[in-house]
Amino acid sequence: MLSMPRLVRLAETDQYDRLLDEILRNGRPLPLAARLRLSAPDTIAASALSLALSRMTELTHRPTAGAQLLADKLLAIQSPDGSFGPPAVTASAAESMLALLEQDQYIAAGLGPELRDHIEIARDRAMHALHAERSTASAQGSPGLLGDALETALTLWRLGGRAVFDGVIGVASLQRAIAESLALSPSNEVASVLDLCPINRRNSLAA
Repeated sequence: MLSMPRLVRLAETDQYDRLLDEILRNGRPLPLAARLRLSAPDTIAASALSLALSRMTELTHRPTAGAQLLADKLLAIQSPDGSFGPPAVTASAAESMLALLEQDQYIAAGLGPELRDHIEIARDRAMHALHAERSTASAQGSPGLLGDALETALTLWRLGGRAVFDGVIGVASLQRAIAESLALSPSNEVASVLDLCPINRRNSLAA
């Protein structure tokens, strides 16, 4: 099992390739094409830090010093337009910030007001960047995807279960766009990522 001290140590030493690999091997299995998409050289830091931060919130009941370190490093690499790279990476960063803010909600001595404010602003900017990405795609006549089908599937994997994302983007419309794309060009990799999406997993359990 991947321990919190190891997550922090790999992040502190900027070993993002190893950090991402170990997180994906410990409870977040993805097909190779998806792993390669997240590990692009210009976005691997945001991918690794956001997944590590999400994992840390799953392992703890309150914000820890390690989580704050990961959050600080993640916020430091946010782009001026609010994104963290392509939509899937921006979605991953947004999800990790949402998870940390939720964890902090009922803890009096949690993140502290200054860091919490910074995370809330960064979350909102990331959501705005995703909305802008969708608006740009629509204006250019895109079939409703965020990038391509794999990028959209990875975005849903990270944020598809979040009501705030549904309100900003519209999960159902993304699902329809992916279904149309897969009907034209089947992809086992995209289908595998969709199987991991929170909304699809809930639906399968309810069936």
